This record gives sequence, C-alpha cells and structure tokens, in this order.
Amino acid sequence: MERLAVNRFIGFGLFFGLCAVASVLLFQPLLLAVPFALIGALWIAHKPFVLFYLLVAAIPWSIEYNFTSSLGTDLPTEPLMLLVSFSTLCYLVYSARSRPLEGLFRSPLMVLLVLQAAWWLVTAYFSTDFTRSIKFCIAKTWYLGAFVIAPFALFKNHKAVVRTAQVLSASMLLLVARTMVRHAGYGFTFERINDSLWPNFRNHVN
Repeated sequence: MERLAVNRFIGFGLFFGLCAVASVLLFQPLLLAVPFALIGALWIAHKPFVLFYLLVAAIPWSIEYNFTSSLGTDLPTEPLMLLVSFSTLCYLVYSARSRPLEGLFRSPLMVLLVLQAAWWLVTAYFSTDFTRSIKFCIAKTWYLGAFVIAPFALFKNHKAVVRTAQVLSASMLLLVARTMVRHAGYGFTFERINDSLWPNFRNHVN
C-alpha cells in the first residue's frame, strides 16, 4: 500500500512537471490547473456524496438567472446537477464490480420514468421546433442523473437518507431565518414581502 502511494505521488509529480513545461512553452498558465482538476475528478469519483449534499443544500437558495431572453437556468443548482451527474457516472464506472445500480429497474416508478423519458424523445422528434425540444430533453437528463440515479447508487442505508433530510432542512431553516430577519427590517409589512423574499422565492402570482 505504501509503495502504491509512493508510485502515485511520483506519477502525479511527473504529470505536473509535464503540464508545467507545456504551460511555459505554450504560454498557457491554465494548464497548471489540469493535474489538480484530475485529482478533483478522482476524489469526486470516490466521494460523490460531497457534491450531492452540496446540491441538496443549494436547492433552497437557488435563483433563476437569464443569460438571454431565451436562455435561462437555475443557479447554482443546475451546474451542481451537472457535476453530480458526472461524479455519479465516474463513481459507477469506478465501482462497476459492485453493481451499484443493481435492481434499479425493479421499481415501478423507475419504469414509469423511463417511459416518460422515451415519450420526451417521441414528442421532440415530431415537434415543430426540433432543436428547442431536443435541448429540453437534454436538459432533463441531468435532473434524472442527479435526483434519480445518484440517490439510488449512493443511498445504501437509512443514515444516508436521514443525512440528506438534515442537510436540506438545515439549509432551508437558514434561508427562512434570513427572510424573517429581512422582513422584520421592513416591519413585517405586506407591501414589502416580495423584497424580503427576493431573489430566492419569486412571486408567481403577480
């Protein structure tokens, strides 16, 4: 085990050296970040729970952000969903021998989700705006990856479910407390409630 650790350290040192030389020769300082990005990816593959808990904690704080009039996203949740989906994929590849997805399709809910996803593709194919429809289908894949595949692969005991509920509850409690403090600053007036809730709770009525 110690010899393996030494070999990994030497390998990382050589790889970092190559990236450093390439960075100097190509005048690209960002190449120095490649070895650390690789370590981060490997760490995520071993510890996908970290990103998943971060995603769960970020859900209450998510805000809508429009890059253009036709392109919008939820920050920071959608980028985190992408990362969770990617980290789960890495975890599945790394842990393929343990079959983390065994029994996934035994659930009737999963069968319904697969049928729904198949229907997305059918409707996208016959859509009058195929490009926009297929973008919608692609955008929904990381929802399935982050909130269906990841929990199934990672939740191997009751403690993981409880921990997830605790993380979500604590995050939501902090946001509610912050909102109450802001609303108190406005004297708890009805007219300023939207100001107190902004930007996390958008008024969908008016």
